[in-house]
This record gives sequence, C-alpha cells and structure tokens, in this order.
Amino acid sequence: MAKTYNTIPTVATGDVYTATAHNNIVENTNNYRVPPMCLTSGVNTSQNIPNGSFTPIEFTGADDVDTDSIHNPASNPSRFTVATAGVYVITFTLVINSTAVAGAVLAITKNGGAFAENGSGSPISASAVRMTVTAMTNCAVGDYIEGSCYQASSPSGNRQPYGGRMSVAWLGQVS
Repeated sequence: MAKTYNTIPTVATGDVYTATAHNNIVENTNNYRVPPMCLTSGVNTSQNIPNGSFTPIEFTGADDVDTDSIHNPASNPSRFTVATAGVYVITFTLVINSTAVAGAVLAITKNGGAFAENGSGSPISASAVRMTVTAMTNCAVGDYIEGSCYQASSPSGNRQPYGGRMSVAWLGQVS
C-alpha cells in the first residue's frame, strides 16, 4: 500500500484542534515509522545470461520483506515498481559463473535506463565471481527499478542459484 504524506497545517493561538489535523499528524507519524521498502532474495535456480547484452535478473523467490507491494515475483520478477515517491537506496548483488567470462558489468536501471554500473567483482571460487552495485535515486510513483548483468563470454554465462539479491529501500521524501 502506497504511503501518503499530508501537509500538517500551521496553527495560531485560538485555533481549534480538529479531527482532520489530528488524523494528518497520526498518518504522517505512522508513515515515517514504517517506511516503504522491499528486500528480495532471488531464486533457487540459475538464470542464463547471454553474451554481449544487458539481461534483467529475475527474482522469482519469495520476498523477505515487501511492506509497500513494489515487487511481484510471479508476474514481473525483474521489476521493483515504486508505490511511494521519494529517495531510494538500491543494492544489487549477483554471483555469476566465471568460467570463460572475459568481463562482466552489473547495472541498476530506472525505467529501462542504466544509472549505476559496476564492472568489478571478487572471485569466490575458481568458477564464480560476486559483484555488487549500490546507488541512490529519486523515484516517482510508477518508476521501476531493475538489476541487469552484461557479461562477455562465449556463448553465455549463468547466474548462480544462490547468488542474486536486490534490495530497494525508501529513505524518505524529497524535500
């Protein structure tokens, strides 16, 4: 459920404290106490990542936390669609099979356009590399965030079944 933030009216001496003013204060307090956010943990199967193009990673596993209904693992597993406008911090981690992978880049995209990329990774075994990218961005209601991977190998690489994680956390309103 998207959160709404009402403007709390200013008061002057002699003004009556109305039910509307009280409800606005309560709603704003509750919204700030429980900010909208989503955290998902990926899937238990691998995903093919073709050579030479960015591939959105699908998070089809059950969400750990989704207090604002921004992710539906069944209908659109790669997208996190913003329900509450504001500033978000996004972290995307991926483990890919690095056998014969010449290079790889992770990207966080907003509405299909990349705005944060990271091409470095740390080997966790002879055949796997872990990469992470983090970014902060302002989002409007309806914007969608995805995590994508570009890899250079022949012919393709695979996302490891244990290695995908995306978190999209609301930080607050834009002031």
